[in-house]
Amino acid sequence: MKQQKTLAGDKHRRNTGNLRPPWKSGQSGNPGGRPPNSVCLTSLLREEMEQPVPKGLLRKLYLREGATWRDAAVRSLLLQSANGNTTAIKELLVRLDGRVPYPVIGADGMPPPAIITVVYDDDGSGLGTGGGPVHNILPIGDNGKEKK
Repeated sequence: MKQQKTLAGDKHRRNTGNLRPPWKSGQSGNPGGRPPNSVCLTSLLREEMEQPVPKGLLRKLYLREGATWRDAAVRSLLLQSANGNTTAIKELLVRLDGRVPYPVIGADGMPPPAIITVVYDDDGSGLGTGGGPVHNILPIGDNGKEKK
């Protein structure tokens, strides 16, 4: 029986030539964008949400005759929240009040001091009038005014 000689890397060698994009660096891979009038999932869902709900589901969700899928989705979310589904409750609160902002608090329980970088031209005449930028760093004190 003959044994084939292989190079150490041959066993795991990969052909990566077909993985390179067919466009040049800096060129868009989709220059024309999405074709006009193309069907996307969002537009299909929006259309379907306005369709009437089947009669069997109307009774189950306590909906009136002629209710749409949009009405059913809202009622379902409300019923799940009323039954204690914490995910549904969280979704309702986010939809009604927005996400809760997380405050940034320093080690002392107060907002951390900010550092503002102000850029002036060499001649001090304002931004963009020529010369190189000069950076002045101004730490902000606890009362919101510049420290001197």
